[in-house]
Amino acid sequence: MKKLFIFVTIVLVIIPAFLAFASEYVVKGKAGDHNVTVRIDRNPPARGYNNLDVVITDSTGKSVTDAGVQVEYLMPSFPGRPSMMKYSTAAKQSDHHYATQIDLSMDGVWNILLKVTREGKTDTMEFTFVVR
Repeated sequence: MKKLFIFVTIVLVIIPAFLAFASEYVVKGKAGDHNVTVRIDRNPPARGYNNLDVVITDSTGKSVTDAGVQVEYLMPSFPGRPSMMKYSTAAKQSDHHYATQIDLSMDGVWNILLKVTREGKTDTMEFTFVVR
């Protein structure tokens, strides 16, 4: 009975922990009038390559497939100094979503600026995460 209790306890602790880390990192926000959902394949985002999948919808919920999507990611520096690292990549549109890859070169705080350009207007969604 004691072995069964230990087994059940381990299963109840390990499986939820595994599922929590196995899921994607998801951020939802707005870029102007557009609703944006960003999914990163690593949760939490980690040093090295991370795949981003971006879904953009208009105010009625219809998928936006005619936008330009640029992802700028930077590591902020001390106040009064420019950022230490700043990178940019374009996301490619494919079947109702946009995909790209970012390379997070070191641990620390990263700021993401997702720029959506549509009909001559550029709107930005910002979010931050920590790489450990």
